[in-house]
Amino acid sequence: MSCFDLLAREHAIGGIPENVFADIRLDQLLAKYLGEKAAESILAVIGRPLSAVGIRLRQELFLELEKAEVTGYFTRLKRMVQDLELKYNTYHYQENQYYKSTAFLALVEQYIAFVEAICDSQIEETAAAALLRGFIASFAAVKASPEFVRLKNESEQIRQALRSIGTVHVDVHTPDGVPVSAAVSLKKQAHLAGELLEIAEKYSSVRRPRRAAGRRELSVNFLIGLAQLYPELFAELEQFHEKYQGFIDSRLFAYRSQFAFYLDLKSFYTTLGKEGIPLCLPKISSVKRTIVKDAYDIALLLKETAGIVPNDIEFDADQGFYLLTGANSGGKTAYLRAAAVCHILFSAGGWIPAVDAQVYPFRQIFTQFPADESTLTAGRLEDEQRRIDAILAEADEETLVLLNETFSSTSEELSLELSFSLVANLCRAGVYGLFVTHHHKLADQVQGLEGKTKVGFLTAVVLDDAAHTRTYKIRPQRASVQSYARTILEKYGLTRSQLAKRLLEVK
Repeated sequence: MSCFDLLAREHAIGGIPENVFADIRLDQLLAKYLGEKAAESILAVIGRPLSAVGIRLRQELFLELEKAEVTGYFTRLKRMVQDLELKYNTYHYQENQYYKSTAFLALVEQYIAFVEAICDSQIEETAAAALLRGFIASFAAVKASPEFVRLKNESEQIRQALRSIGTVHVDVHTPDGVPVSAAVSLKKQAHLAGELLEIAEKYSSVRRPRRAAGRRELSVNFLIGLAQLYPELFAELEQFHEKYQGFIDSRLFAYRSQFAFYLDLKSFYTTLGKEGIPLCLPKISSVKRTIVKDAYDIALLLKETAGIVPNDIEFDADQGFYLLTGANSGGKTAYLRAAAVCHILFSAGGWIPAVDAQVYPFRQIFTQFPADESTLTAGRLEDEQRRIDAILAEADEETLVLLNETFSSTSEELSLELSFSLVANLCRAGVYGLFVTHHHKLADQVQGLEGKTKVGFLTAVVLDDAAHTRTYKIRPQRASVQSYARTILEKYGLTRSQLAKRLLEVK
């Protein structure tokens, strides 16, 4: 059978490199709240952006998960598919034919229960999301198929026949000659192999010291003996196995990670809500424009920072690529991360940390942040150039590029030259994006730049008060070089008044 994809990956249209998640610390944030394994699974999915159709499909399902009954439904199915995979592995690795046939019957019964649980009439009647309706419909078709009906009927007949054995009496003679008798009622448990295993654990052919018995394999001879007592029944069980052994598709186990994707992200969003972060499902922009109202840099939660300052984000045809300058520690990197996270979570069909938004579905998202010196195999400039070349080779009009102080490790003159060339190439390719830079002169150089994308300017606002207070607000304006320089001088006590005061103190 072909498995219906709850992740709508047929609508995936591009990619996001792994370094992006590290640059914006999304990998650390997910790992903090969900664990490393869950974080890796989620990033593997959101690393493939969706088209507008795919985004809308996932958004509908995330909305469905706001209903407690749907969350409970997904949780039950996740647990059932885990049990199904466990029974499959138990069956698959058995060598004895009687073990294998009996384990297969248990596997089939779990599969039937899974299919029937999916076809929950209450969930089906209230489902509004197309993905959820399609998922249920695909298994409703399986459930109604003649093959499934035969499988269920025959498995029930064999199970009933096994129950008809009634009670099995087992006499075990230990090495010291003391006979032990055990009786097993098959009415207490449905699975014959399970009952026989209990006997094997209590009464081994060798008397053991008095201690808690570990789990052991049921004696092959014991099971063979039972098959000899009921040859027709076990022959029927073997025929059932041979007839249907290819019926259960192991691709079903992929639903475990699909359910987990939605449930784990829902848990993550719930945590963000508890931290006071607003969430919204963005409208999908049909034109190349993004407008986000009060976006939050959730990476700051890694530092347990209180009072995260939100910022508005906007990209459009008039200003698709921005140069962001301003005072140090003014919130520029936080703004860059917020822009990246909002676009990435949106492209995965999820909620974003903002009050309201209309976002364009970019096909690719790239970032370039200063690398950790300890991870470099070459010089920092060489590493940056290599990463930039890789971005330029892939960048097009459906690409968002976010740069943080790129080429800042070299001389001022060379850095300015490389930065201008980079911005020119990105704008010619029609890329949208944001470049955090300390080069105020770069703004003058790009003024007359011609390309498919027009350049705009942002600055980190500093209040004109005695303390030159940083607001962590980013505004659409060019930074004042004089104001920026004065802020730096203030920070290091190098203004004229500060120097004069220090001279007096020395005297």
